[in-house]
Amino acid sequence: MSNVAVVTGGTRGIGRQIVNTLAKQGYDISINYRSENDDLAEVIAEVKALGRNIYTYKCDISDFESTENFIKNTINEFGKIDVLVNNAGITKDRSINENEKRRF
Repeated sequence: MSNVAVVTGGTRGIGRQIVNTLAKQGYDISINYRSENDDLAEVIAEVKALGRNIYTYKCDISDFESTENFIKNTINEFGKIDVLVNNAGITKDRSINENEKRRF
């Protein structure tokens, strides 16, 4: 039985690189996505090309029930989870001046 890694936000950027690295190390992969797009299709193809299994689940990680279903379905699919990488996030960059204005 292979090791299983869950990577939130695994379709782009750092998450995608984490998915590829773990797949190269022999992990089967489970990722969530918010909407189907070319990045999702490419990640699926990349993982499969490495000979690994991949499970994808559409959900918003900020929604508890949806995330709970994602994890339960991953366990149903693979039987376990060995690694969890919480990578999904939203960045709202602001200048220091804007942050200072909010404090007063």
